[in-house]
Amino acid sequence: MVFNVLIALKDEKIRQNLANYIDWEKIGCELIASCSDGLVAQRLTKTLKPDIVLTQLDIKGIYLLLSDCPIYHTAIFGEGEKEESEIEKAFGLGIYRYQQKPITLEKISYQLLDIVNLIKKEKSRQIESTVDNPTLHLPTYSNNMSVLAAISFIEQNYNKNIGLQEASSVIKMSEAHLSRIFKKETGLNYVRYLNIYRINVSIELMYNENLTLNQIGTACGFETQSYFAKIFKRELNVTPSKYRESFILYNKK
Repeated sequence: MVFNVLIALKDEKIRQNLANYIDWEKIGCELIASCSDGLVAQRLTKTLKPDIVLTQLDIKGIYLLLSDCPIYHTAIFGEGEKEESEIEKAFGLGIYRYQQKPITLEKISYQLLDIVNLIKKEKSRQIESTVDNPTLHLPTYSNNMSVLAAISFIEQNYNKNIGLQEASSVIKMSEAHLSRIFKKETGLNYVRYLNIYRINVSIELMYNENLTLNQIGTACGFETQSYFAKIFKRELNVTPSKYRESFILYNKK
């Protein structure tokens, strides 16, 4: 299992050193792209769908990047004197790791390996399911009314192109604050919660044998079939087609 990495750093020398001197194969990763701008990185995440993003807090477009990249598998590092509020905001958007300068190849390699192990651990977790309802568990209640509103927004609009920006706009709250309290209350960041909800709906639709997987993915709000398949496998460690064959169609016989 190889995990794709995108590097978005301002310093060209650091980017080159990371690209040339980290033993990517040894840590189970492949470097698929490198750039110096967060806005460019944001566009790359939409097309390349990396598993891990290495970037820094003071890069241009950082928060737009964090809204689209696989934020629960993102490593962030930056200047040691960065304001604590900015670091807190980044973690509120789902950052897993933060490392202060000076940056060393050994530290980055260790950090990447740590994240790879984390992803593998998530992939290996057991599906909380029964034969009648083989879906992933999602918390649906919170004492926080804003979080409840966000969950309701997802339930009513999961098939549309809705992100943290759209949810925060409806709830009248900043993206950073909503992201922070949403993760605190549910244990998941907003984007991942949305994707898991979509996956659960897709599983229900799989019982309808007249629907193709492509139709199901589209109906659940996934932009492309490949993205649907990637997110599905990331969460359940199996492809949609294999899951349908093993858990749905087999149990209907």
